[in-house]
Amino acid sequence: MYRYFSATLLAVVACLLMCPDCLAQSMPNEKQAEVAFQIDMERMRGTPMYDMMSSNIEQLQAQSGMSADFDWNDVNRVFGAMSLPESVAEFEEMQGGDVLNLDMFVRVQFVDSAAAEEMMAEIREKGVETDIGGKTFYRPPAEDDVPENLMVTMIDDKTVEMGTEDYLTGGTGPGLFAAGLATAWDSMPEDAIRIAVDIDSARSLIDEAIDMAKQQAEGAPMVGPIMDLAKKANDMRLSMDFKDGNLLTFGATSVDEETAEDLRSGLDGLLGVAKFSSGQAVKTLREQDEQLANVLSQILDALTATRDGDQVQVVIPRPDGFEEALGKLMMMSGMGGSDFQP
Repeated sequence: MYRYFSATLLAVVACLLMCPDCLAQSMPNEKQAEVAFQIDMERMRGTPMYDMMSSNIEQLQAQSGMSADFDWNDVNRVFGAMSLPESVAEFEEMQGGDVLNLDMFVRVQFVDSAAAEEMMAEIREKGVETDIGGKTFYRPPAEDDVPENLMVTMIDDKTVEMGTEDYLTGGTGPGLFAAGLATAWDSMPEDAIRIAVDIDSARSLIDEAIDMAKQQAEGAPMVGPIMDLAKKANDMRLSMDFKDGNLLTFGATSVDEETAEDLRSGLDGLLGVAKFSSGQAVKTLREQDEQLANVLSQILDALTATRDGDQVQVVIPRPDGFEEALGKLMMMSGMGGSDFQP
């Protein structure tokens, strides 16, 4: 089960998760979270995107050895945050270590107390019970290949939380966020899927990773300019929704208006290339499926970067017929098991 929780973190970050109404104690700057993520699965149910996500998670379960008995339909919301290492070398050293050298937490809210209790029953059976500050936590058993500083606890009768000891005992929630991450998170629409990154607080790691990527892609002239755009942002935010609001909202904050305009211009140029290169594909698709082509055309038309002061944004409204089109794409790609009927 502890292996399941470690793999769950990867699933959550890869698929992208809801911020509970809570406040936490302050945390030293070097341990503050620089990434926050959310998926409100309850809000997504009944959409083809939920079925697509469920299929991806099931595949990840099979590949990572997570318990096949775990049912993601039992989960309503997941919210999490993490700090980032200072360098790529520190990131690489995290692989397979006895201690996880970053701080993180993932909070899973189940549909009811029975589902949460089922999860906790196995944790109680296999974990090592520990009392800290009057609260009960469960550490992984020694035989499990899981970082020893990870713990699991129950927040209330429907909510289970896993994380590193410093975060769980210090109090989880937005109070753990670095100042830039808190500002970025609060400025996002409250969509079903949300992820925010405080680039400024994690500048050393991100700049090093960008430079490495550019060196490895010397034969691809477009890669460098794309990567350099991230250096013009202090934070980046991405949110998506499939029932209400916009389909996708991307936002970034720059240090000043001039830098923001550089970011907007560069991003708009890249989006223009995407529009141009996809135009012929849409024309070809229109001969086969007019509705699907119309949906993709609406998305391409919305690929425009705008600026307001030091803020850069790309907004893609949810196209008419989006759910039907996505359902068709799922069937074309062989993703079965969906109750959705286009």
